[in-house]
Order: sequence, then C-alpha cells, then structure tokens
Amino acid sequence: MQKERCEDYWERELKPKGIQWGGWFYDRAVSGGKVLFSERDQGRIVFATALPGDHIVITRFDRGFRSVRDGINTMEQFESRGVQFHSIFERIDTTTAAGIVVRNILLSIAQFKRDLDSERTKESIQYLQDHGLPYHRSPPMGWRIVKRGDSKVLRVDANERRFIDILADANAKGASFNKLSFWCWSNATHIAQRRNFGSPDAVKHAVYARALGYPKVSGKKAICQMYKEARLSGKV
Repeated sequence: MQKERCEDYWERELKPKGIQWGGWFYDRAVSGGKVLFSERDQGRIVFATALPGDHIVITRFDRGFRSVRDGINTMEQFESRGVQFHSIFERIDTTTAAGIVVRNILLSIAQFKRDLDSERTKESIQYLQDHGLPYHRSPPMGWRIVKRGDSKVLRVDANERRFIDILADANAKGASFNKLSFWCWSNATHIAQRRNFGSPDAVKHAVYARALGYPKVSGKKAICQMYKEARLSGKV
C-alpha cells in the first residue's frame, strides 16, 4: 500500500516536473522508535546516496519516524543538503516557519503514540506473565501452548524436557554448546528442528532454562539474564 501511494504521488506531483523515479526503499519490521532512520539497512542507503535536487517521499511522518529528535535531525540534514522531503498524508511545506512547527507537533504525536502503545503492550505482557499464560507465539522452553476454550494456557512439554535433559547431561560432561548444536543439526529430530537446536544459542537457552526450573519466560536474552543473576546469587 505504501509503495503504491508513493508511486502514485510521484506520478502526479513529481514526474510532470521532470523528476525521475529513483527506486523504492523499505525496511521490513524495523522499530522506528529504536533504530534511527540513518541506521536502518535501506534508510542508510537513502541517507548516504541522496544528492542535491533529489526528493524523498514517505506516506506519512510516523512511517518514517517515531522519534521527534530523529525526525527533525534527519529532515534538517536532508534539507541542508538540498534534498526535499515529502510526506503524502500531512502535505506540509517545511520551508516555512509554520510548516516546521506543524511538522514538529505531528512528530511529537507519533512519538507519544509509540510510547503509549509500548506501555499497553508491557501491561498486557506483565498481566499474562503474572497469571502464567502465554504472551508470545513461541512457548517458553520446556512448555507447549494448549488451547482451552477461547484462551490459551501453558502445559509441560515432557518430550522436549527429556531431550533437554540429554543436552544438559552432555554439557555437564564437557560437551560444548557448539558441539551439541552440531549434534542436534546432524540428527535432525523433530524437537531439534522445531526449536532450531542447531544453533548454539538455542542449546544454551535450553540448558539455562532447565537449570532455572523452566520459568514461564519466552526469549533467549531474558533466560540468559536470569541465569546470570542466579549464578551471581548462588542459586544455580
């Protein structure tokens, strides 16, 4: 949809002025609130190659930026280089003082929306965690997601835990995570494939989760951090 709108805008507004189509640049599944425009894979290309007289078209400000600072800094740098920025939805002339003020207000609203959505997501995840319910599409290590009526609950995955017991015992006897991951990859069992135990990080995640008693927490980073804290406190 965004690509079609940008192409339509170029066809109507820019092509008649002799401006040629320079390509479509799109970063998939990148958080605008965490990754600056100039640090994204495609954003970096646009930022580095845009020349004086070029035009950059986005569908709306909050598709390009969720941070006020990033939006202002990026657009000001483009403008200082003679690159014009177009936002189809807002239709604001940033060459005027009034346009700059409106742009900054809209960027602030976009950042507020992102922060508000983040707070709601954290509240929802915290509620599900507190009640031992799934909060991620992938179940925590050693668990499986079971549908119960209109909701979903976590149940012990005995087969996966038996498989992890084998990995943990081998690791305790000196087998490295790299060696165990290669073993999982070469054996290609159903469980090894489902959890992608062919990755050393996944094996480490599994062994750490077992040592912690299989907490109902999804994510390798979270489990590794919990394990590190437990090691420091002498709990494992």
